[in-house]
Amino acid sequence: MPRPKPSYIKPESMIQIIAILCLAIYGAIISLLVGLKLDIAKRFGLNDTKVGLLFSSFMLAGAIGVVFLSSMIDVLGHRIVTVFGFTFTTLALLLLAFARTYRQTLVMYVVMSVGAMCIISVGNTILPHVLFGGGNESAATNLGNAFYGVGAFLVSYNLTGMLLRVGYKRTVSVFAGLVLVCAVLSLFAEYPVIISAFSFADLPQVLTSSFFLMALITNFFGAGVENGVGSWANTYMSRLGSTDKQANMTLSLFFVAVLVSRLVTATFVTPVNTPQVLLGIAVLAAIVLTVMLLSRHKAVGMAGIIAMGLLMGSACPNVFGYMFSKVDAAYHGTSFGILFATGLAGGSVLPGLVGIVARKKSLRYGFIVNIIGAVAFGACALIIMTM
Repeated sequence: MPRPKPSYIKPESMIQIIAILCLAIYGAIISLLVGLKLDIAKRFGLNDTKVGLLFSSFMLAGAIGVVFLSSMIDVLGHRIVTVFGFTFTTLALLLLAFARTYRQTLVMYVVMSVGAMCIISVGNTILPHVLFGGGNESAATNLGNAFYGVGAFLVSYNLTGMLLRVGYKRTVSVFAGLVLVCAVLSLFAEYPVIISAFSFADLPQVLTSSFFLMALITNFFGAGVENGVGSWANTYMSRLGSTDKQANMTLSLFFVAVLVSRLVTATFVTPVNTPQVLLGIAVLAAIVLTVMLLSRHKAVGMAGIIAMGLLMGSACPNVFGYMFSKVDAAYHGTSFGILFATGLAGGSVLPGLVGIVARKKSLRYGFIVNIIGAVAFGACALIIMTM
């Protein structure tokens, strides 16, 4: 199908800020939900399986909901979805702050996914139009998604101290207030109006193409490995003998590495060389994870987690940008939702499998799941190179 260049009303700089805030807030949400696990586990006396279920449930619920929520961008426009996403997330955080049982906490992790999916969908579908003049989708998604790392780092870096100083309820409530500020700011942005030829009749042709189906599988394993490492990073370091502060610092450095990965990748990646970049990431990730498996030293564990952030940090943005460059802009909202859903599914399944193996053997052996995921990710990259 031909890919006509869409025309759109060029937005003010405020919309660039909103797009970046979307990515930063989503990263902060991920970091918060992961970082709270140690505190929640101690409060309710949870085993690894129940702890892993918290984040896996968030990701799985998001995978189900994001397809519908992102398609609403095409139907209702960016403004409504943005304001709703920030507002709903604020309310979900307040409810999480006052959850009294594990079951209530688990439900709030699931509910949180609704607002989070709106936020991430808006951010990613705006980025290709407001960065780099709309001329390099791969670079735009990497640069914009670098701010995911900014938000994630700021939360993880400050989380332990805040929990010690003001406690669980106030810490989560403060973050809810910050998201509410974003909701207010989003009311004043001038959003790009995409003038596109969306057609339900042509949608099946787009979504069943061999390229798009391959992109789905690639993103499943890319997001799976990134989250399979990131969601267990602080727990992994704790099992190696690190203090809670050291463990959360490692998680912070992981997110810094994710940020650096995307900033650096944005300087050289293009839709043309993206498949080769993905293959290189997969090979190096498999090597790093194997070294981590063979060692029990804290220094090796920390270095490995940071290295995985540097490698896997740009994996999903690369897939997003490559997809945007191949799919007509009229279908970016819907196609992104489906693509992101597969990533969330991977981000749910692989961390969950890590937890299951960890309960039967050890968390170090649980990371074998990530090695398998990295190999599969590399195989997908090889197939895309031949298409």
